[in-house]
Amino acid sequence: MDTSGVDKIPVIDLSQDDATIVNELMTAFTTIGFATLVNHGVPQTLRQQTFSASELFFQLPLSQKLQYQYVDQACNRGYIRCGSEHHDDYLDEGKLAETDCKETMDIGWDLEEGYENRWPKELPDTTFKNVLLEYFETMDKLQLRLMKYVAMGLGLAPDYLVQRCNGHHENLRLLHYPSINASGVRGNAHTDFGTLTLLVQDQVGGLKVQRTDGSWINVEPTENSIIVNVGDMLMRWSNDRLKATLHKVEAPPHHGGDIVPERYSIAFFCNANKDVELKCLDTCCNGDMTAKYPPINAHKYITQRLLETINTNPAESKEDSVPTNNKLISKVGDSPNNGTSKISDGICRVCHQQQAKYTCPRCQRPYCSLDCYRNHNNSSDDGSNEISCTEEFYKTKVNALLSLEQKEQELESHEMLNRHYQQQLQGTDIGTKDNDIAAEILAEEELYRLWSKLEELGENANKAQLEKVIPPSLRKKLQYDLQQGTAQQLVLRDWFPWWRQQLVVGSKGTTSSNMEEAERTKPEKRSKTLDERLLKLERFELLSLGRQPSPLLVFNLIDVLYSVCGTLRLYHGSANAISNEPIEAGSTLVAASAVLAKDARFSSLSEVLIHCTSAGKGHERGAASWNVLVEDVAYLVESHRLVGRGLLEAFDILTAARREVKRQVDVVDKRQRHQEQIQQLSRLRKKIEFFLSWSQHPEIKTMLKESKIKDEILSWREQWMKEIEPQKPMSPSFEVVL
Repeated sequence: MDTSGVDKIPVIDLSQDDATIVNELMTAFTTIGFATLVNHGVPQTLRQQTFSASELFFQLPLSQKLQYQYVDQACNRGYIRCGSEHHDDYLDEGKLAETDCKETMDIGWDLEEGYENRWPKELPDTTFKNVLLEYFETMDKLQLRLMKYVAMGLGLAPDYLVQRCNGHHENLRLLHYPSINASGVRGNAHTDFGTLTLLVQDQVGGLKVQRTDGSWINVEPTENSIIVNVGDMLMRWSNDRLKATLHKVEAPPHHGGDIVPERYSIAFFCNANKDVELKCLDTCCNGDMTAKYPPINAHKYITQRLLETINTNPAESKEDSVPTNNKLISKVGDSPNNGTSKISDGICRVCHQQQAKYTCPRCQRPYCSLDCYRNHNNSSDDGSNEISCTEEFYKTKVNALLSLEQKEQELESHEMLNRHYQQQLQGTDIGTKDNDIAAEILAEEELYRLWSKLEELGENANKAQLEKVIPPSLRKKLQYDLQQGTAQQLVLRDWFPWWRQQLVVGSKGTTSSNMEEAERTKPEKRSKTLDERLLKLERFELLSLGRQPSPLLVFNLIDVLYSVCGTLRLYHGSANAISNEPIEAGSTLVAASAVLAKDARFSSLSEVLIHCTSAGKGHERGAASWNVLVEDVAYLVESHRLVGRGLLEAFDILTAARREVKRQVDVVDKRQRHQEQIQQLSRLRKKIEFFLSWSQHPEIKTMLKESKIKDEILSWREQWMKEIEPQKPMSPSFEVVL
């Protein structure tokens, strides 16, 4: 059937009567081969737990993941690193597919010896093994239900296919697609090998299904749905009546620049029992219909297909395919050329004569010699007119030389700038203790020009260069403007501590006395977004079992809010922090909180406030003194909505920091060195989520509203300032460092 006019895959509601489901399922499977299932009975909480388990595993260092490496296609269990799978579904077009940009963990049912799972010892059974086995069993029940509907649609007894697919021979695959360039392909076009595939994907998207005219349908992620598609085994069984359709994963449209964020999905590959003989079903090859495929054992079929696809050592090529007329011919010769998966044959893709010894680091094309490298773009398999890799190589070298010259010119410019400001300061005694006054003679325009020049220098400047450019008097001035917020106002987007809106005098001299006024004066979209996010918070198990939430957690919350306020003030709001310095902002947020950095516990108000205002916490950079931050916390903590907003902004900063760390590291080599930082940021996000859930609990909301904690904090602040005034002034908790 022609599917060129299909805009989206059909949606099937499994809460309908069986006859309706059978009719809709067969319509989908005999045309596009895909459908979206809703009301399927798989709990949303179980899906979330499975995604969390997947994320925990893929965040492990590569060296640890490789301990559980996939080694046997017959067993079909274990970890597969990036670059281990090859798909080539366009043989008639002469295209050589690249390796898939994904890593996976394959898990099966615990069967007899030789089919054991490779459970990671680093992860607790409660959060990994037990969760995945429960998910496996739940999805197995769903696939048996679907196989009953398929049998009914094919005119068979309802239990005919169920009896042949009930041996727990399915395969649960966790998939992680690392961040890639926006133009990249994450998973090349392919068909699945088994009977059915049940797929759950995150909100990143990128899945595409091919129409009969060769164009592609975007499969948009939808909440709490499952995508089901026909595999080659079921198509073969049904004599091509049911369609196994080509599909792929590409970088979806996004708004994040050149890098697309990572993607997670969970695939449940359904298979026939090991001893089943795959031969044309009686209802699909009677009359004028002849069988298109010879019989084959189900386990042998799957194993052969896996041998074609998975290279357990991506640095080497396999010998399971042989070249003929410069094409790859599968050893599973009884499979029609409807899209099958192959591994590379190791032949040079330029001259097509010699064995490939090298791979171009830019396009990943195998070649055998220097001559073939020089010419390999001129003989492209796909006829593309891309810039040659050799041209790109020399272009990179030239750009590096130009960049070096530019740095030298920048340093000369800054030395000239230094001389200019020295002239501006002539006639002033900058050697006296009135350096601050001397530095204040700089006009705002001059300060702006100085900051502009420093911004041009960027992060390439080292400490020695900055000391040459900025004399002591100017450093005093810049430090003063940092503390007063003048510098931020010059270079950052407008921001004011939203929890202090009631203190701002309006244009007509009016003031607000209501803490919630800040939210109500924002655009409607802002308030709705906050409320929607608070309503969608994950409810942690201890809080959902009816247990009383501990009121002592408010003291730990104060420590976190103190850090949040300091970080937001330093970076002029979360938007500036996320867009300009997400990693540094995340580090500041964590370092300034003992609860986040050291899992500290506080049991009284005075204990936590003394800790927050101690002079020993001067290693965090910031722009506000301790007394200002204590007052900030007092205004925040009296409203559960303001607490929620502050914690959500902290969560967003940690999320941006984690995303930026992952973006900057190499998938294979460098990720291992940064893995500990990524794992820490993930744990801290969970901790922030817990405080969010706790703060929005009905009893805690009432406690925050009715308690006098704001007055107690302000009273403590006033008393503490009186006690320390006769002594040496305390260092600011967020000290500015130049």
